[in-house]
Amino acid sequence: MPDPLRNWSGTQVILHRGLEQYLLDDGHSVTNTSGGGDSNMRTYDKILNSKEHDIYIIFQTISLRDNHEWNTILTWKNLIARNKKLQKTFYKRLGSLASNKIYLLGGLEKVDKDEVAKYPNLVTVVESIPEWLTNGDYINREGSLLTDINNLGDNLPKDVELELLDKLIELDNQWKSTVSFNRQYFQPDGFHPNKEGHYRIYQELKLQQIIN
Repeated sequence: MPDPLRNWSGTQVILHRGLEQYLLDDGHSVTNTSGGGDSNMRTYDKILNSKEHDIYIIFQTISLRDNHEWNTILTWKNLIARNKKLQKTFYKRLGSLASNKIYLLGGLEKVDKDEVAKYPNLVTVVESIPEWLTNGDYINREGSLLTDINNLGDNLPKDVELELLDKLIELDNQWKSTVSFNRQYFQPDGFHPNKEGHYRIYQELKLQQIIN
């Protein structure tokens, strides 16, 4: 699960624990192993090395956080293909944990529900939290990436094609424009859901009878 919701003035004061808090208030036992900037494979490693739980809830982030071969990503097509390859590897690893029921919610990256459906222990709860919380105002048609260009752009090689950069800027501007009209569900950074957004996620988990 995501980090506890913090005071966005820069201090590390926990104001609300988001989904974790709602589950605790409901009487559930919760272990939150998330960390800021964790990659999908880092999340997998934490599940692999954790004690047994009844269910696991994962907020899927950008698969490219696990990428270590940036010098060959020169075009938009390269970037999408690499991201998709890393995403499939992540699902395959989770699928290997056959005894664990794992529920996925699309955070900074949209869940590929068709790929997830190949694994009996994996369940898509919400394909894309950004799309869901904005009631479809934001629909990402560019390879299911919602990315922080400031972080991703720093890794790209200097001879990258301009089309790739244009696409990233377009995605970034598209999201900023959308979230400006849906601030009630997001933190000031414009990416992470606030407690109201997390409450909707909590309600959806109950609606789908994932928790009681």
